[in-house]
Amino acid sequence: MGLLVLVLALKAGMGGPVHQEEEFFCGIVVDGFGYEMDVSGNHTLLDKHSLGKALFENNCAVCHSYSTIVVGPALKGVTERRSKEWLIRFIASPMAMVASGDPAAVAVFNDFNQMVMPSFERLGPAEIDSILTYIDAHEKMVSLKVAPPGI
Repeated sequence: MGLLVLVLALKAGMGGPVHQEEEFFCGIVVDGFGYEMDVSGNHTLLDKHSLGKALFENNCAVCHSYSTIVVGPALKGVTERRSKEWLIRFIASPMAMVASGDPAAVAVFNDFNQMVMPSFERLGPAEIDSILTYIDAHEKMVSLKVAPPGI
């Protein structure tokens, strides 16, 4: 929330109207693909962690949290249990991996009552990697006993 307030304050200081509906709806990401819209309507690429946080909040947080099972599994340690390549493939197309017989994908599917995780093929590997960066950063903050924001 603090980052959103900071972004809104900075934009208000730049002159012109602040697009509060867009900002509120998607945090600081207005198009869902990692771009922030400034008051002129220009899009700028967010840093990897901010992008990952925004994409996580807009795409993943409904079903996942860090340490609590929501609909899908808790994400604590996921970047240690699975390779980045596996996670990128699974997040992009989980049911394709289940259908292919991937043992880890099938196990997750069965462990969660065969709940279908939606496909995120519209996100490219770089966007999914930014989500993993955000999750991994959260993991590191928890291990250092720093209170992490979100997740």
